[in-house]
Amino acid sequence: MASDMEIVAQLLNATLDHRQHKQGKSSVIEVPLSSFSLTRTAEIALKAEEKKPGFSLLLLNIVASESLPLNTRLSGALCFKNFIKFNWVVSS
Repeated sequence: MASDMEIVAQLLNATLDHRQHKQGKSSVIEVPLSSFSLTRTAEIALKAEEKKPGFSLLLLNIVASESLPLNTRLSGALCFKNFIKFNWVVSS
């Protein structure tokens, strides 16, 4: 499970390219294509990881890990929030 945690942490870190989150209409033009495709590839890989059992617990382990950078842990928290938001099933 430690290797899964490292992989997901690397994917979370790869999605944090600040150049893609600039304000304004020209932000897409300012980002090099290779940077965009790397970030998009990481997002697609995270979507694939979501389908594996225990993904939510893995995210919580990343958030709780003091050995990871704060921005990676915050990205993990946001990913966990979105995972719960889109996968929570209300039973009647």
